[in-house]
Formats: sequence, structure tokens, C-alpha cells
Amino acid sequence: MSLKQFRSLPKVITAVGKWSDKKMPKTGNGFPLSKSRVIRLGGGWHWRIMGLEAAGRECRLLIAFHSAKENYLAALGYVRGSDTEVIGVLEFHGTHPGWHIHGCCKPGRPENVGRMRYTEMVRLPDAKEYHRNTEFRVHEYDALEPAIRHFGLQKAFQNMPSESGTESLFGEGP
Repeated sequence: MSLKQFRSLPKVITAVGKWSDKKMPKTGNGFPLSKSRVIRLGGGWHWRIMGLEAAGRECRLLIAFHSAKENYLAALGYVRGSDTEVIGVLEFHGTHPGWHIHGCCKPGRPENVGRMRYTEMVRLPDAKEYHRNTEFRVHEYDALEPAIRHFGLQKAFQNMPSESGTESLFGEGP
């Protein structure tokens, strides 16, 4: 299933996860990638991993940001055993402006499972094209918003039961 197909499916939040600034676990509730072993985030990064279900398939969403460096990463993938097949990565880098997404149009190839990037991914907008959204304003209380918007998760968050901890979902306000 491609990122475009995923966006149109009904989705359910199955696990919220908590914000952390510790080293990301390689297994368990982490975001395992066998080909690159583990995602390494240095000091100053805050991250959380959420569980989703779309069309009966289990998915993972990693959201990570570093406010001081103006870096953001939201990776979405299908659970494949103890691995992840990444279908979309939303990014912002402080070194060059512009929000962009790496999306997969042809998922399901076994050699792509466990990789954050692979040749079937398309970058939008292209690196040499105009980026209309170049502002970085991400903090713990609003870091979910870009991922919710770009991965089509609005209804999943609206339909989330109140007892699932939505109060802590967006952190503390400014």
C-alpha cells in the first residue's frame, strides 16, 4: 500500500507513546529498522512512537524533533514482523529551508523492508523546486500537527477515546 493509499484509509490510534529524549530502543516499542539497525538521534532530540491500524494493518509512526537545530522527522511504516516497511518520511532541516516528504509509490518490495530510504521513494517538493512552507515552529505541544496533516490522520485523532490519554498527547502548552 502506497502513502497516497494510506492517506485515504480510515485509521485508528492503537498506542500513544510518550515523549522521550533518551536513546531510542532497538526492539519492543521502538521503530526497528533491520537494514540500518536503529535510528540514532543525538542529544537534544525529543521523540515519540505511536501505533496505528489502517485497513487491518498494524503501523508505526515515529515523530522526532530538535528545536534548537530546527530539525523534524516523522516516519510512517507498516509493521513487518519485527521490522518496519517505511512508506513516508516528513522532514524539515534547519540547514536548508522547506518542509518536504519522501513518499513511497510502490511499496511491498522485500528489499525495502527495514530501510528508511530506498529508490522507490519520491521527494515532494523536489530539492531544487520552490518550497512554499519554510517556517519551523515545532515544540513538544505541537510536534504532532505536521505528521497528522501530511499523513491524513485528522479523523483518527478526532475519534480517539478520551481515556486513551489525549490530554498528555500534545504535551504542555507554551
